[in-house]
Amino acid sequence: MSGGEGVSLAALGIMASIVTALVWLLKKLFNQNDTTLKEGNKANLELAKSINKLASASEEQTRAGRERDAEQREFQKEVLHNLKTLNEKADKTFDAVSNAPVTIEKQHVQNQVVQQEVVGVKK
Repeated sequence: MSGGEGVSLAALGIMASIVTALVWLLKKLFNQNDTTLKEGNKANLELAKSINKLASASEEQTRAGRERDAEQREFQKEVLHNLKTLNEKADKTFDAVSNAPVTIEKQHVQNQVVQQEVVGVKK
C-alpha cells in the first residue's frame, strides 16, 4: 500500500465512524421521540377520558338543577295558593267579627265597673 491509499482508507474509516455515530444518534433521537409521543398519547387519552367524565357530570348537574327548579316552582305555587287561601279566610273571619252584631245573653257584672260604654258598628 502506498501512502495515498493508507490516507484514503483512514479517511474512509473516519467517515464511516462519523456516519455510524450519526446513525446511532439519529436512531437514539427517534426512539426517544417515539417514547415521548407514546407517553403524550397516553396522557392525551387520559385527558380525553377525564373530559368525558366531566362532561357527563356537568350534564347530570344541569339535569338535577332543572328538576330542582321545577320542584321549587311547584312548591312556590303551592305556598302562594295556601297563603291566598289563608288571607281569604282571615278576611272572612275579620269581616265576621267586626261587622256582626254581638248578642250577649248573660253577663255577670257583679265585680265589674263600667266607666265608659261605646257601642257602634264598624264600617
